[in-house]
Amino acid sequence: MGTTVTFVNPPGNVHVHGATQFFEGLFDVRLKPGESFQYTFTKPGEYFFNDSYSPRPTGKIEVTG
Repeated sequence: MGTTVTFVNPPGNVHVHGATQFFEGLFDVRLKPGESFQYTFTKPGEYFFNDSYSPRPTGKIEVTG
Protein backbone atom coordinates (compact mmCIF):
# COMPACT_ATOMS: atom_id res chain seq x y z
CA MET A 1 0.00 0.00 0.00
CA GLY A 2 1.14 3.52 -0.68
CA THR A 3 3.15 2.55 -3.74
CA THR A 4 2.92 4.88 -6.71
CA VAL A 5 2.85 3.30 -10.17
CA THR A 6 3.83 5.31 -13.26
CA PHE A 7 2.29 4.59 -16.66
CA VAL A 8 4.34 6.00 -19.58
CA ASN A 9 3.71 6.42 -23.29
CA PRO A 10 7.26 6.61 -24.71
CA PRO A 11 8.12 9.80 -26.64
CA GLY A 12 8.91 7.86 -29.83
CA ASN A 13 5.46 6.30 -29.97
CA VAL A 14 3.14 7.74 -32.64
CA HIS A 15 -0.19 6.76 -31.01
CA VAL A 16 -2.12 7.98 -28.00
CA HIS A 17 -2.24 5.14 -25.48
CA GLY A 18 -4.02 4.89 -22.19
CA ALA A 19 -4.35 3.17 -18.87
CA THR A 20 -7.83 2.05 -17.88
CA GLN A 21 -8.25 0.34 -14.54
CA PHE A 22 -11.31 -1.87 -14.78
CA PHE A 23 -13.65 -3.42 -12.19
CA GLU A 24 -13.06 -0.64 -9.59
CA GLY A 25 -12.75 2.18 -12.16
CA LEU A 26 -9.94 3.96 -10.31
CA PHE A 27 -8.49 5.67 -13.39
CA ASP A 28 -9.01 6.02 -17.13
CA VAL A 29 -6.40 8.25 -18.78
CA ARG A 30 -5.15 8.91 -22.31
CA LEU A 31 -1.46 9.62 -22.77
CA LYS A 32 0.05 11.39 -25.77
CA PRO A 33 3.58 10.35 -26.75
CA GLY A 34 5.96 11.47 -24.01
CA GLU A 35 3.27 11.84 -21.33
CA SER A 36 3.01 9.89 -18.09
CA PHE A 37 0.44 9.33 -15.34
CA GLN A 38 0.96 8.30 -11.73
CA TYR A 39 -1.45 6.57 -9.39
CA THR A 40 -0.93 5.66 -5.73
CA PHE A 41 -2.73 2.55 -4.52
CA THR A 42 -4.08 2.92 -0.98
CA LYS A 43 -5.86 -0.41 -0.42
CA PRO A 44 -4.62 -3.99 -0.73
CA GLY A 45 -5.94 -6.03 -3.63
CA GLU A 46 -5.51 -7.09 -7.24
CA TYR A 47 -6.02 -4.30 -9.78
CA PHE A 48 -6.36 -5.01 -13.48
CA PHE A 49 -5.75 -2.50 -16.26
CA ASN A 50 -5.51 -2.35 -20.03
CA ASP A 51 -4.58 0.07 -22.81
CA SER A 52 -7.42 2.02 -24.39
CA TYR A 53 -5.63 1.98 -27.77
CA SER A 54 -5.66 -1.81 -27.93
CA PRO A 55 -7.50 -3.36 -24.96
CA ARG A 56 -6.16 -6.88 -25.52
CA PRO A 57 -2.91 -6.28 -23.57
CA THR A 58 -3.89 -6.49 -19.92
CA GLY A 59 -1.84 -6.11 -16.76
CA LYS A 60 -2.31 -6.76 -13.07
CA ILE A 61 -0.94 -4.89 -10.08
CA GLU A 62 -0.93 -6.68 -6.74
CA VAL A 63 -1.00 -4.42 -3.70
CA THR A 64 -0.24 -5.84 -0.28
CA GLY A 65 -0.76 -4.27 3.13
